[in-house]
Amino acid sequence: MSGYGCATWTPATLDQGVGGRCEESMISALVFPDQDSLEAAVQRSTTSATPKPFLVGTRWVMTVDHPDGSGSELVAMQDVIGGDLVGPNL
Repeated sequence: MSGYGCATWTPATLDQGVGGRCEESMISALVFPDQDSLEAAVQRSTTSATPKPFLVGTRWVMTVDHPDGSGSELVAMQDVIGGDLVGPNL
């Protein structure tokens, strides 16, 4: 992902979303084919037994995959790239 300092990106998916995960920060950036599939994936995750925080834009999301991820990384990113914060600890 251009502009985000990360040495090691690996492929990542969430439902119909595809993208990459930074192994150092455990932040994933995903793009969806449409807004409905994005919103469905976020809804399923935020209401699951292990909900994740999300930064949500138009057909894209960023999330923290670390079990202790507080979402503070996403709050800082929101100041730069915009989007809406969704989920726990935000």
